[in-house]
Amino acid sequence: MASRTGIQPDEFAELALSIRKMKPGDLRQVIEIENKSFSNPWPGHCFQIILQDRSVWSIVACLDETVTGFLIGVVDGEGLLIADIAVDPAWRRHGIARKLLSAALLFARKQGFAYAVLDVRQSNEGAIRLYQGYGFIVVGKRPLYYSAPDEDALVMRLIF
Repeated sequence: MASRTGIQPDEFAELALSIRKMKPGDLRQVIEIENKSFSNPWPGHCFQIILQDRSVWSIVACLDETVTGFLIGVVDGEGLLIADIAVDPAWRRHGIARKLLSAALLFARKQGFAYAVLDVRQSNEGAIRLYQGYGFIVVGKRPLYYSAPDEDALVMRLIF
């Protein structure tokens, strides 16, 4: 499947992916990715609010002007809550989530945060492996946190 840039996902290795702060002009693409990625996506107006909230740190991964993924973090006292991370299905398995997560963890360390925390669907084995690869460990469970389908969330934390 070609992206809007005409670049095929298998050609990704030759491209330079940029990570930058989310801008209002990114919202249409971010909301599309959110809707493609989750059975119970955040409403679009939430993303507009996010851009105005000083406690929220949001970034996008881009190839040219095409947003291929995003991450939203919330400053939570001494830590960073990774509230949402998604990659366009056409661009998955190219290391984009890894680059977004690396950027978020670098930000958290530079800010002097003590930890990063996130929730993940119990059945999302790929995401769990990704997070474990960075040193996140399961510290709890939120029963029936997710819907469509109903499922528990694992709470994972990384101490810096």
